[in-house]
Amino acid sequence: MLTIYGPGGVGSTTVPPTSTSLAESKKTPPAIQLHQNYPNPFNPSTTIAFDLPSAGDVKLRIYNVKGELVSIVLDEFSREGWHRIVWDGNCRNGSRAASGVYFYRLTACGSEQTRKIMLLS
Repeated sequence: MLTIYGPGGVGSTTVPPTSTSLAESKKTPPAIQLHQNYPNPFNPSTTIAFDLPSAGDVKLRIYNVKGELVSIVLDEFSREGWHRIVWDGNCRNGSRAASGVYFYRLTACGSEQTRKIMLLS
């Protein structure tokens, strides 16, 4: 069973064993890529996906429009590949972030990428 996450929500489907060869499943992403979160706008949580062409230290942080750090979603060594992580909309101190526009920044593989995110209460 394969769970599909996307803009339309979560669903499941059965994938035949011949749909992806073992060689294809072992490939790594060609470049670092930070994807748009979904859902967006969101409440109460959202999924952020990113691709890493090589293993290394990864930081994923949430900032408000003033540039102030709101949350550290990820700060650890990660393997190469496709990754998904959920931000629960909470601040570093555990309180709920206010409705509004935020930015999430991925720092990895000597690169930084930033995207906009909107939280609705």
